Amino acid sequence: PKVKLREERIRHNNYRMKRLILLIIPICLAEFSFSQTDYRKGFVITNARDTLFGLVDYREGVKSYRSCNYKSSKTQNLVTYEPNNIIGYGFENDKLFQSREILIKDQPSQVVFLEVIVRGLVSLYKFEDIFFIEKGNDGLKQLINETEEVFVDGKRLLKNTNHHIGTINMLVFDCAEISTKVQKTELNEKSLTNLIEDYNRCKGGPNITFKAK
Repeated sequence: PKVKLREERIRHNNYRMKRLILLIIPICLAEFSFSQTDYRKGFVITNARDTLFGLVDYREGVKSYRSCNYKSSKTQNLVTYEPNNIIGYGFENDKLFQSREILIKDQPSQVVFLEVIVRGLVSLYKFEDIFFIEKGNDGLKQLINETEEVFVDGKRLLKNTNHHIGTINMLVFDCAEISTKVQKTELNEKSLTNLIEDYNRCKGGPNITFKAK
């Protein structure tokens, strides 16, 4: 009888332990999921051009260009917007994303959230690690700097095409003050931002740099 009682207690303890584990797992998953979000004060601009203020999930990486998670308050359920659903979204004194159709070399056109880096007479945009430039409403132009293979005296060398410099030069040629700087501009956010800011100041037009801090 004692052995039987002991076995019964072991089975009961095992049952209680299994129930406890089953209760803990959902809580841990919920905590993990919550820890992966970073809701900050922001806004969504609807297709009707209404601005909805609330909390927006601050995400790094490719997800921020594909969708936006929005809550009107902490207690409300989140709403996920894709680029076709809204005009754009952003964060207070920080990043701004705008829904645009883009054409990347050797790829079909697609509608995405473009990050607005600088807005002015000439504007600078970013999609993942690709940059676009636009003057007025003349359309987006991709900035490209590819590496190509060349042969010099029979030796194989790798050379940058620097096509982005030619593209930029076509749009900012009317400001002689920055002509030298254009030739030295690298295809990265800091270098491009400084150049576009200089051009907009040169022409005396509007110039807004987002996430300037």
